[in-house]
Amino acid sequence: MIRWLTEARAVLVTSFLVSKGIVGALPFCESCDQWTKRVEAFCRFNCPAEDTAVMQQIKDGDLSELFDLETCLGDKDRSLKLDVCRCPTCEDSSYVTINNVRLVKNKKGEVTTQLMPLVTFGQLTPEEMQELQSIRDAVVSE
Repeated sequence: MIRWLTEARAVLVTSFLVSKGIVGALPFCESCDQWTKRVEAFCRFNCPAEDTAVMQQIKDGDLSELFDLETCLGDKDRSLKLDVCRCPTCEDSSYVTINNVRLVKNKKGEVTTQLMPLVTFGQLTPEEMQELQSIRDAVVSE
């Protein structure tokens, strides 16, 4: 009896942890009843030189200043990396995660990338998503 309870507990705990990892990793589109798809490094921007007003606006969900920043390619020190999650079938569910990228040298002189989250799964309007897509398309076509 104790063995069965132990096995049942192990199955339940494992199921819970796996489902929590899957469910917590992506937003869900209620309109289409499906999970969004994640696009890492959807686009990147040069970070304003410690301009706390702009950074605070972005943290507060106001992306208007973000669209005025210069785009960049790859991980650069003091850049913003945007990951996007969006519904594959509709425009109702688009979310952005914005990370502040820092390149740091360790004691061995190796460069490591540190990501500091500014926004996690901030909902985008269809217009904001379209503007990000236009910026991404312009960078990719260069």
